[in-house]
Amino acid sequence: MDDTTPPGGSPTELSLNEASHGFGLLLPHTVLSPGSTEIVSIRSIADISANVFRGNPILPTASLPDEAIVDSAVLMERFRQQHSPQTFDLKFKMFRRRPFLLSELMTNLGQLGLVPMFVLAEKRYCIAGKIVETFLDPFYSSKLRSPFGFDLDAKREIANTLYERLPTTVLNEFAAAYREPTQVAFESVL
Repeated sequence: MDDTTPPGGSPTELSLNEASHGFGLLLPHTVLSPGSTEIVSIRSIADISANVFRGNPILPTASLPDEAIVDSAVLMERFRQQHSPQTFDLKFKMFRRRPFLLSELMTNLGQLGLVPMFVLAEKRYCIAGKIVETFLDPFYSSKLRSPFGFDLDAKREIANTLYERLPTTVLNEFAAAYREPTQVAFESVL
């Protein structure tokens, strides 16, 4: 058994296909094929031996642009003010009935050279996370210690436990109470 063999398993191999920072390829490194203008990806020692030498060095990787990039937060805030001034942040629900707005936002971000990233999470887990934030936030409960507010690992663990153990009906009841918050509604969920 060698270093690439996990205990009780068979040998494994890690293969990195490519890496990019949004403005071009970082990996694999590339080189010109000797005597031509063809660009060759370097993926092995054999590729280096056959293509890289004193007169034919590895090509530089893509660099970040020299000009300033407008902060995406500024663009997002202007977009929010224009299309949803009554809210404090952008929520996907604002795009549900107006998909052209999502297209407009993605186009604007793309024109800035930004690569939009999305975080997808199951709705039930998001509701469980809101339960943690609502009932276990030291800002709203003097019985909790302040450092808990910054303990993301503990919050995620509790949210995951709620997600796994609470029935969907309870999560849905909390979500309804959260949308129209009243003390009676929250107490009924507890």
